[in-house]
Amino acid sequence: MKKNAVIPLHSNQEVIRTTSTKETDATILFESMIDGFTKNRSGTKRNVPKTVKGDIRSVRRLQEHSGKYPWEWSLEDWDNWNSELVAINGISAATQRKYQGSVKTFLKYLTTREVFQREAKQKFGKEIVQIIDEDEALAHIYERELKEPRPAFSPDQIELFFQTIKSEILFESSSPTRVLLNLQRDFAMFYTIKATGLRAGSTSALNRHSFSPNPKMPEMGNFGAYSTVGKGSKGSGPKPIGGLIDDIKLPPILEWYITHVRPLFIKRNNPDEKAMFISERGTRLSYASLWDRFHKILEKADLSG
Repeated sequence: MKKNAVIPLHSNQEVIRTTSTKETDATILFESMIDGFTKNRSGTKRNVPKTVKGDIRSVRRLQEHSGKYPWEWSLEDWDNWNSELVAINGISAATQRKYQGSVKTFLKYLTTREVFQREAKQKFGKEIVQIIDEDEALAHIYERELKEPRPAFSPDQIELFFQTIKSEILFESSSPTRVLLNLQRDFAMFYTIKATGLRAGSTSALNRHSFSPNPKMPEMGNFGAYSTVGKGSKGSGPKPIGGLIDDIKLPPILEWYITHVRPLFIKRNNPDEKAMFISERGTRLSYASLWDRFHKILEKADLSG
């Protein structure tokens, strides 16, 4: 070989160079996502720095564990990460929920930002998707976890609770998504609990036709009474329960929910679902999911604890 001869670039060197370039592009895009998410959480959402830092740590933990970027994440990556958190790290349920909530919020942010969707599609041929729904996250089972009974809501706290849901609905209504639908369902569901005094399990068990008129209060229309199942005595299992309703605000709320919101939860493969309050999967909202939704609203309203 001549002393100053040009050495051709072999094919494997081309692959190394191409792979390196893609990895750099991926890292740059991921850090851009982190930066945008941080500004959104700190500015638009006004979260405290400690909360934002915790969210970012959780996102980075999943990225490092999977060796993949958000546009590549799958349910398998999610399950593997959570398995390690529990089996190897031995974290508590509360900490696991915190990690899960951070990742879910991060993906929610990304899926609503067209600039990130476009870059992921153009550069990597992938679409960013929300891989975590109610059934993929750890639900709160607070009755098993509480060390002390929680105090009852004061009237002001009740008002704040429902005002928070309304504010979230107003915020999400600018770009209707399933998040908005969940909030609209939650408003009707939790107002039903307020108006009837039902437990979480009995509310979850309500069906579309669990309500009926009360002849003594015709102004309540079709929502003057209810029938569902309640907690039986020890070992007896659920038992039928019922009662009258006198909160005049409930009928228009349930009419609105049944007419405009509930139909959007119905799935083609389950058109005859009879449950009153339905999950994103088109099936009855579970007791655990109801509690999870309740405590998420508490957190938004700064009523946790």
